[in-house]
Parts: sequence; structure tokens; C-alpha cells
Amino acid sequence: MITRRTVLKFGLGGAAALAVSAAVPLPALAGPPSGDLQVLSARELQVLEAIAERVAPGGDGFPPASELGVAALIDQTLVQLDPGDAEDLRSAIRLFDSPLTLLLVSGSARAFTRLSAAEQDAFLESWRTGSDLQRKVFKAVHGLCATAYWSNPRIYEGVGYPGPPDFKNFVPAAEQ
Repeated sequence: MITRRTVLKFGLGGAAALAVSAAVPLPALAGPPSGDLQVLSARELQVLEAIAERVAPGGDGFPPASELGVAALIDQTLVQLDPGDAEDLRSAIRLFDSPLTLLLVSGSARAFTRLSAAEQDAFLESWRTGSDLQRKVFKAVHGLCATAYWSNPRIYEGVGYPGPPDFKNFVPAAEQ
């Protein structure tokens, strides 16, 4: 359902694209979904996994997003959002893989998951610098993937971060 907030956020063209993406089913899954899903559909998770792999492909001692389960972590995080905001993010994810929506928004009907790694990188770059709708969708999805990746404890050592403070034995100064 397209809300007033969505129309204001993306404009009329963006709202039309979001409406189409919500109404047009994505192609069938290539395989079973990863884990128990709480917010995302199996297909949305697969799309998000592909995006996360391009945002954080790993290398130089860092694991790829797929090894850290970034998309599944995002699914678990979306539970904490307002249902309307979670649905907006699901619609944004669907924009990347709905051929009809992609044709309307970017002029190409090739779904993100059907592209090679180099084509996916070019696709993301075109959305990073594209129309207002594309930039907003890119920023939201890229930000989710990057945050889920870099907040993983397995990444801490590689960037020299000792991790968050341990508050188990914390005693406020007033009580010392």
C-alpha cells in the first residue's frame, strides 16, 4: 500500500515505481532461503544477499558479506522497525530485481540478481548517482548492508577496533 509518506518521500514517479514493485511478483528462487525469515520474503532475502555481496565482497583478510550472514542480520533488524518503514525497505529491495520496475526506473529490465559481478557494481554506481528515487533507494539499501557488515564482531580485529565496552561489571562513579 502506498502511503502519503511514501509519495512525499519519493515523489509521484517514485511512488508509481514502488507501487509496481509491490504488485509485480519477483521471479522464482534459485534455491531455498537462508534461515528463518522474520520480515523479508525468501526472494527479497536473495536479492539483499546479492546486494550485500557487492557492498562488502571481502578481501584483504576480510570475509565476504555472505560469510557473515549480512542479509539475514538485516532481516532480524527489520523486526525492530515500524511496520510501515520495514515495508518501505522491502519495496526498495524489490526495486532492484523487478524487471518491469527496473524498465520504468532505469530503462533496463535486467534484474540485479541476473547480472555479473561487474555489471552489478556498475548498476549500483548508476543508482548511487541516478535519479532522486535511485539515490534514495541506493543510500537506504547500501547503508543497511554496510552497517550490518562493519558492525560484525569478526570485522573488529581487522580494523583495529577492540569492540564495544563490556558493561557487565560497570559501576557508576557515584556508587564507587
